[in-house]
Amino acid sequence: MRDNLGTRLVNREKEMELIMKALANAQQGKGRTIIISGETGIGKTRLLEELRERCMAENIRVYWGSGIDENAMPYHPYLNLIQKNREIIEELKQQGPNAMAILLESDTGAAIEGIEDMNMESRRLKELVFRMIKKLAKQSPPVVLLFDDIQWFDPSSITLLHHIARNIQDIPVLICCSYNTEEIKESKTSRLLPELRQMNIERIIDTIELKPLPPDDVKDLIKYMTRHEPKKELVKKIYEKTDGNPLFIEELVKTYGDKIVERGFEMEEESAIPQTVKYIITRKLDKMDANKKKLLTIAAVYGREFHFNVIQKLSEMDEEKVLGMLEQLIREGVLFEKGYEEIFCFRHNLMREVIYSTMNSVRKRQIHIKIADELAKLKTIKNTGDIALHYYLGGALDRAFSYAKEAGENFAKLYAVDEALRYMDLAIRCIENTDKNSEAHVEILRRAMEISYLAGRYMDTITYLQKIEEIANEKGDANLITECNVKFGETYFRLGAYEEALFRFEDAISRIGKDDKMRGRIYRGISSVFREKGKLNYAIEYAEHAIELARKNNDMKLLGDGYMDLALAYYRKGEFDAAIENIEKSVVVRQEIRDERGLMTAVNNLGAIHMERGHYEDAYRCFDDYLKFAEKIGDLWGIAIGQNNLGVLWSERGDLTKSLAHYQNALDAYMRVGDENGAAITRMNMGIIYHYLGDYETAIDYYTQCLRYAESQKDLVTELLIYDNLGYVHLAREVFDEALLSFEKSLELAQMIGAKKEVASVKIGIAETYARLGFYDRGMEYADDALSIAKEMKVSIDEARARRVMGIIYMEMQEFAKAKQELEKSYRIVKEAGNLMKIIEIHETLLDLSIMKKDRIEVLRLADTLKNLYEQIGAKKRLEALNRKLQNISEAKMVK
Repeated sequence: MRDNLGTRLVNREKEMELIMKALANAQQGKGRTIIISGETGIGKTRLLEELRERCMAENIRVYWGSGIDENAMPYHPYLNLIQKNREIIEELKQQGPNAMAILLESDTGAAIEGIEDMNMESRRLKELVFRMIKKLAKQSPPVVLLFDDIQWFDPSSITLLHHIARNIQDIPVLICCSYNTEEIKESKTSRLLPELRQMNIERIIDTIELKPLPPDDVKDLIKYMTRHEPKKELVKKIYEKTDGNPLFIEELVKTYGDKIVERGFEMEEESAIPQTVKYIITRKLDKMDANKKKLLTIAAVYGREFHFNVIQKLSEMDEEKVLGMLEQLIREGVLFEKGYEEIFCFRHNLMREVIYSTMNSVRKRQIHIKIADELAKLKTIKNTGDIALHYYLGGALDRAFSYAKEAGENFAKLYAVDEALRYMDLAIRCIENTDKNSEAHVEILRRAMEISYLAGRYMDTITYLQKIEEIANEKGDANLITECNVKFGETYFRLGAYEEALFRFEDAISRIGKDDKMRGRIYRGISSVFREKGKLNYAIEYAEHAIELARKNNDMKLLGDGYMDLALAYYRKGEFDAAIENIEKSVVVRQEIRDERGLMTAVNNLGAIHMERGHYEDAYRCFDDYLKFAEKIGDLWGIAIGQNNLGVLWSERGDLTKSLAHYQNALDAYMRVGDENGAAITRMNMGIIYHYLGDYETAIDYYTQCLRYAESQKDLVTELLIYDNLGYVHLAREVFDEALLSFEKSLELAQMIGAKKEVASVKIGIAETYARLGFYDRGMEYADDALSIAKEMKVSIDEARARRVMGIIYMEMQEFAKAKQELEKSYRIVKEAGNLMKIIEIHETLLDLSIMKKDRIEVLRLADTLKNLYEQIGAKKRLEALNRKLQNISEAKMVK
């Protein structure tokens, strides 16, 4: 009887043909990612092994990685790839994050306090690995990456896989991955399925779902293994018991040996699959000697994979004996060797689970602690998390706390946020059971809070802050309560919960003593809240307070930030000269302290001011400089922002083709770096362009995608903007009830968070909807409110929009002189600003007015103007709608 199934594939010809076609395409420079799924034992790993053998036979460079555990070292599956290409990494590392030093087994790493944006550093690390793969593919095409059991990938490895898959379409790389559909269902924390769904949406993966073998193939497999023709009754019985699962067939045949094909052989009825998988494995174990069982018991507690040195020491057997047993277990198909660092692995995790489940809890705890003790002797940055978990599972919570905290810090240096927070949470659970409310308890909560905030995980930040606040209140620690209030304020501000943020800042300022640094931080926070609420004089006042404190204490960072806050408040107020003056002051300070990111922000904000004033050439230079700087330093996130800014600029100027191209570039960049928030905002902007083009269905599709994200993240600001835009699409489609519902939802959100500028914008939409419905008094009431806010905040475009709606209301009321007066005022404002899209809207309204007045000459003049404008921006659907309107007018034989 054959010892191993690994020399033949059964009934996988179609799947292999698809994979080989993808390999051929990769050789032609068309990269692809294939995801293979199926239940335990269905043949996923075997399919990958077959591909590896074929690649090696053709001297194609191939790399193998496996998922072990969601709690594993971040990027663990890529270590084989990274460590075998150290020269390339060293060459590229100068441009990469410090985290790469850890992956290359150095103990160095950037302290988390020195990182302002963990998401950006994580993206830089991902980009470095991708560039390494790209360089490998250029040197020796194609490159094949094989990843087994990706259901056990750590979160960072999953997002890195997505990043690579998104960017290999034009390079000679093939990625093949497999995951277990049963184990992914059992995992409550895995990010794999959401990530795969997104990859499917992006159409960057092909999927293969492996099915059980049919009876004829079961027969072929039994024949191959036993070298005998099996009886029809035997094939039927094995098929019924295994449901055509290749692993179960293999294990069942091996369990009975050659006698399975002997005359008169009867199989035991109780061995029904899947209930008897445990029975089959147990029978296999029963045939092993005591030493092998002991070795596998220790290995099962260790985990899916284990280190030779640790297992050998705990087994209390000499090296040669242990090596001999490992070699036997490999031949028997129980284990396999990973090929580096003396790592061995269970071929099927099911074997490990069965062994572990049969052990009593006392024995498990003892072995967990012994494993942790041995791992601690071999301690590296990479295994601190494993040490922490084993001590925790062994009940040694004090030691588990120490290592879990260290592991969290180490993973933070890798910018692996999920893993960092997972181990910080483990440390928190440990100390809550050993030293609750202690200084150490507060400190670990503070570290977890800081990491989550830096990574933009604001709901996690709130959770940690609530725990710290609870301890502070119990202990009556006034300083800690103040610290919590400030961080609560900053976090609620990021979430758009302005009232809650202001409450926290004001409570903090009432408690603070002589800590000027904290006071300056609070002043900045209050200024930001008032700015977004539209209370701009207060925003200016508090920004000036922060600047005063900065000068007093020679705090240059606070001074540069204070000037920028002041500039933003003046910008929102419409006092652009004052805004520019303060941006220039901020630039001087930031140049002095070499704050490159701050300088980039200043250039970007200067461009926004120029665009608001209608100085489009100046705006273009600023945005283009910002983009070039981002490209120079390899800041993909900055590139995305720069492309988005240029999209907004060209949209304002009416070049919708250029605008859409820039937005698409921005979306690609955001998706490449994994910034879901930036991608959502860009989709909303693309929806606006399709709205301008008259393609309302596509616009709604983009808005809906963005809305799903905003609702899932409780991003109230983005949510209100989307509802506002949806309202205008429904208004254009003349679905007035839907328009009103969308506008009212947007207004509710804007009033909830106190976003005064947005309140004005939404009220303009509601006013126009009521006008179209014939409720002129209510429409005029909303338009008057919007006009008052626009004038107060000096937002000229919103003033123009409000006057246009007033013109519509007067037009519907047949007061044509008043209508024309308001529309002309509106036109003068947008003409001065050079806002082509608003110019078009006013021309469309003037056309409707001329039609109602039956002024044929003016209708024809405005129609010609609009045709030229539509052709200029490429709005074919709006042009078609205009022609239909003119046709209807012609048929009605309009006369003056």
